[in-house]
Formats: sequence, C-alpha cells, structure tokens
Amino acid sequence: MLNTFPRMLQDYTERRFAAMDEKRRAGFTALKTKAAMAKHVAQCRRDMKKIYALPKVKCPLNTKVTGIISTSGYSIKKLTFESRPGYLVTANIYAPEGDGPFPCTVIPCGHSMIGKAHDSYQALAAGLALRGFAVMIYDPIAQGERIEYPIPVQGCVRDHILAAKKLILVGEEFSVWRAWDGIRALDCLIETENIDMKRIGLVGQSGGGTLTSIIMSIDDRYAFAAPSCFITTYRHNLTNELPSDSEQMPRDMFAFGYEMYDHVTAFAPKPVILLTKDNDFFDNRGSREAFKHLKRVYTLLGKPGAVAFSSTPGGHAIDTPSRETLYSFFCRHAGLAAAATEAPFTPLDEKELYATPAGTAVAAGSRRVEDFVREKAAMLRKERKAFTAASFKKLLRIGTLPPLQPYRVLRPCHTNGSQWSRFAVPTEDGIAALVKYRNEKGTTAFQLPHGETAAIYVTHESSEHEITEPDAAAACTAGDAAHLFIVDTRGSGESLPITTDVGSNLYSVYAADFMYASHAFMFGDNMFGRRVLDLLCVLRQLRTQGFKKFHTIGTGMGAHTALAAAVFDTSIDKLTLIKPLTSCTDIIGLPEYRWPMSGILPDMLSLCDIPDIITHVKKRCGISVLGAFDLAVKF
Repeated sequence: MLNTFPRMLQDYTERRFAAMDEKRRAGFTALKTKAAMAKHVAQCRRDMKKIYALPKVKCPLNTKVTGIISTSGYSIKKLTFESRPGYLVTANIYAPEGDGPFPCTVIPCGHSMIGKAHDSYQALAAGLALRGFAVMIYDPIAQGERIEYPIPVQGCVRDHILAAKKLILVGEEFSVWRAWDGIRALDCLIETENIDMKRIGLVGQSGGGTLTSIIMSIDDRYAFAAPSCFITTYRHNLTNELPSDSEQMPRDMFAFGYEMYDHVTAFAPKPVILLTKDNDFFDNRGSREAFKHLKRVYTLLGKPGAVAFSSTPGGHAIDTPSRETLYSFFCRHAGLAAAATEAPFTPLDEKELYATPAGTAVAAGSRRVEDFVREKAAMLRKERKAFTAASFKKLLRIGTLPPLQPYRVLRPCHTNGSQWSRFAVPTEDGIAALVKYRNEKGTTAFQLPHGETAAIYVTHESSEHEITEPDAAAACTAGDAAHLFIVDTRGSGESLPITTDVGSNLYSVYAADFMYASHAFMFGDNMFGRRVLDLLCVLRQLRTQGFKKFHTIGTGMGAHTALAAAVFDTSIDKLTLIKPLTSCTDIIGLPEYRWPMSGILPDMLSLCDIPDIITHVKKRCGISVLGAFDLAVKF
C-alpha cells in the first residue's frame, strides 16, 4: 500500500496543540497575584463542570448489602447500588472498627479486569481502613463484576472505547459515565456509613487516577486527593504517540484551553499529592512539569505546602512505596496519627469479594450501556426536526472553506495495472488531500487536467484494494471515467498513520485512528467533518480546472464523506455509495464492531441519521446504494 504521508496527522495535531499551548502558557504566566490566580482557578472549575456535564438528577441508589466479611481491624461490606436507573455498580466498603464519624476515601479502580479485587487495590483499601478511614472501592464500567460482554479477547480499554463510540453518537461522554459512578459511590458511602463530611479523600491508580482527576475537579465534597500514575501532560502523551482511553481524552478540553494538570488546578488550594513512578509509560517528565505548574498555582494562593509530589522507583503501579506515601499524606490531612509503614497483607480471592451471586452485574439484572444508548437514540429520533444543510454544517464544524492554495505535483505511481498521476491539494495548515488521477489514455499528467465531468472515488482505508472490488470498479469505469480521481482524505490511503503501537491497522480499537479522532474531539471538532472539508476543497480545486459535474463514489467512511459533501456541493450530481452504514444505530447492539472512531460524528443522532441525509440529497442528486458495511468481527 502506497503510504507516503504517514505522519501527516501526527505532525498536524502537534502543531495545533502547540498553538493552543502557547496561548495557554502566556495566559498563565500573566497571573501575578493571589486574586488573579483565584479567579483563574474558579473559571477552571466552572469550565471543568461544562466539559464533564453531569446528569441533572440523581436516581435512588437502591443500595443492597449482599454480604459482610469480618477481619482483624475492619470489615468488608459487599454491596450493589444504582448509579443510573437499573444500572448496577458493584462495590466493597472497608469499614474500620468503631462507630465513627469516620474520615473516608473513595477508590475508583484502574484498568484491572478484576476491578476492586486487584491485589494492590485490596491492599490500599485495607491499609486505609486500618488507619481509620471508611473506604468505598467500586468496579468501573467493563471491569470486575461489571464486564458487559464476556468475550475473551476483549480488555477493559477496548470495551471502554467501544462503549464510548455509542455514547458519542447520542451526545454523551464516556468520561462522564465513569465519573458519575464515582460521584454516586460517595453518595452510597455517605448513606451507608457514619461519615465525617469534612474529611473526604479520593485516590485512584492509572485509570483510577484519571477518575480521581476528573471527580476532584467537579465534585466539591472532597477535602484531599491523590491521583496516581496518571497526571503527566497531554503534550507528552501526544508527542510520545501514546493513545489513552476514551475517558482520558475528554471532548472540548483543548477548545477550553486546558492541560491535563488543570484538573488539579480546579481543586486548588485543597491538599493534593501527585503519586508517580520513575519508569511509568505516562511520562514522568510531564508529571514533574505538572507539579511545577501546580506549585505556582498553590503558592500564589498562599498554600504552597498543600501540593506535594512523589516519584518512586518502578513502573506503572500503586505499590507499597506509593501506598505508604499516600497513607502519610492522607492521615496528616485527616488529622490521624497512624503509622505509614504497611504491614504484610494477604489479598482475598476475587470471588470472596463478589457483590453479586455469579460475579456479574448483568446476570444480576443490570442494564448495559447499550440499553441506555438505544433508549436515547429512539427518543432523539422522535424529537428530530427536519434535516437542514445549515444545521448539519454546524454539527460537522467545517465553517467556511479556507482560501484556495496552490496544489503540489507528486511523483507518479503505477498500481493495479495503471499509471497514476499524483497531486496534493492543501486544505488546512499541514493537511492535504492526496489525489491520484488516471485518464482514459493512460498518460501521465504533471498538472491537474481540464475537463467538464469526472468520476471521484473517496477512500475508506486504501483505494488500491477498494477500487478493484466489483462495485467500485464498475462505478469508476462508468460513463464519467474519461477523468478518474481518487481522493485520500486525511488519515486514509496515502496518509494512513503508522504511528502508535499498532500503526496503520484502521480497525484496531486502540491505535492511531482512535488517537487522532479523539484529539479532534478535544479541539472541539471531529475527523468526520474535517474529511468532508478535504473533499470539498478538492472539488473546489477541480472546478478551477473547468470541471462542472462529478460522479462521486465512496466506500464505507468514504461513502459517508461523499454523501455529506453532496449536502453542500451541488457539482456532485451523482452518488454511488458502496457499503455505507445503513444507520448509525447499527453499532449500538454490537459488543464488538469494525467502525473506526474517525467515522463517528458527535451528537449525530440528535440531528439526523444516514437515511435522513440520503433523503435530503436525493432531492437534487441521483444516488445508488450498493450493499452495507460489514461491522461484524470474527473471533
């Protein structure tokens, strides 16, 4: 596969981030007084509550204690509660001896498939309970007893991303779903135990560090916190080509102008410690940069000693040294005179901690994420207004086309038995739509040709393979084929990324496509819309060569791009859509599906679905739909 621009999206995203970051740093440097910093912190907290827009109503918890384990110094309650109606959260409460009121700690688990039963999480909960804290530790979505689809090859990160795509379609955020469980976990702890409301702590490791960071930025009840093995910088993750989980790349974060450590800024000046490891894949250099930034925040607020930093030897873990550092910090701020040194600990078997009979919330009657998405999608379908181009353009976030720029002439290539001329049509700073051209004579062109009608094929993944498929081959050699153009929009074909661990595998859930699409969400736009922009720029460029009418053909995501472009560009007078989704709701009921994150348009189902766009375009343009995209994944 010809792939000559594999770093296009990486370099573009880095430049875009750098521009945002320069503005952010300048604004922060300008803060010189306590009053100015306090105003900044207050604004940051308000913005975090917009980024993580929580449900407005809390449902009854319907807490059920299903068992109690008695042990030396504390007891373990096994329980379930509902964070949303019918949506069970499985949890354990480690309750110290005595009557209270107790200081307390909520522990959102990291990315462990056994959730709260992971050895280090058990040790952490027990260690805090032995020091006088009531501790709530719960299973996050798709972990522990809350695995929604028992498919052996899936891991929790994979399940998180697959669930996130479904939620994004109906305008919801997976990060909010995860954080809401944690907010309701504290509600449950307060309801169940005798809690001192002035001494509430929050600590989590890895993905639990993510949740700690989110929750501390939006829930005002916490008095002290400790994100572990998470806080670095978005810049380090990006330049290190490290994808994160969906909840770790929240939509609009860059649009608001924030870095990862601004979750902690929103918590200032309350006590916080950043627990880090010297050899973590979450870059420790970014963690140290975060601490330096936060130290200035806390110093200007008059609380320089309230922010602390720990970096101990080893890799990604909340191990004994990290836990002992945590005990010392939390006990000091809770007013407890307990020893920090951890005694030997023997973890319980996972099954002993089950809060449900079979160790699965779904078997105990819990709803799944997809049930809520399907319900909301049906509601949105009933509430949708008539489709308009203006509302669709706003959803795509494409605005006015950028100024026309000179195209580049690339070196010709020979593939599939044909000679192809190659061009790069600039669309944004550092982005170009990559265009191959073939004429009926088979001659090489070193300028874009002149003509009146042409066929344009829009790539899904790799046109080299796609145009040899029968439907695509027939469409590309139809009556308009005196001039045939192939358009690789950003992140496809010749600019398919090879970055991250997995590289150019478009269907790997946790890879380059996911990473760049998620970064687009963080900037407040989306890859779907940017690809439509790329195609519109190519059509405009070809019109300057005299072309007036186009038969536009696309496969999969390319079909969606072509269809969306036809809403705005009337020079597309014929469409052939090969294997599009029949509906965006096709993915909702599937535990595993082959549809990349770059093909997801946020909040799309509030405005329209694929059939609605087809109906709109059909009013002026002939459309042929050939087949449907095969979403199935074979195990």
